[in-house]
Amino acid sequence: MSHKTYGKSHGSYGNPDFEMSAEIEASRILQAIVGPPAFAGGAVKTAIRRASTLTGLPYGRTRRLWYGQARPGPEEMDLLRAKRAASDEAKDGDRYQAIAGELAALRLEVQTLRCRLEGALADGV
Repeated sequence: MSHKTYGKSHGSYGNPDFEMSAEIEASRILQAIVGPPAFAGGAVKTAIRRASTLTGLPYGRTRRLWYGQARPGPEEMDLLRAKRAASDEAKDGDRYQAIAGELAALRLEVQTLRCRLEGALADGV
């Protein structure tokens, strides 16, 4: 099976001399869109169904792409890359919100500790 590539797709190490096949890239993109927690524990069928829903591709087509059994066309690769970018942005937004919440909690904890320390110093400890 020949592995035709569309565009410049580099391996996970960013090596410009390595071009990933479109089949492998499509499979990795689908798995990235769904995310590891969705198919941890062997629920791959559920993950493929979710990938199908998120991309708008038919289940059978998504399944073949997931397993690298079909060569994606240029339009499908454009769609998958766009969906991955949107998914990455959403994950970044979620992570930002989580970190902002953690930061607020830490600020409150620092303020509480400062008040306790000032109170202990005022009491002559």
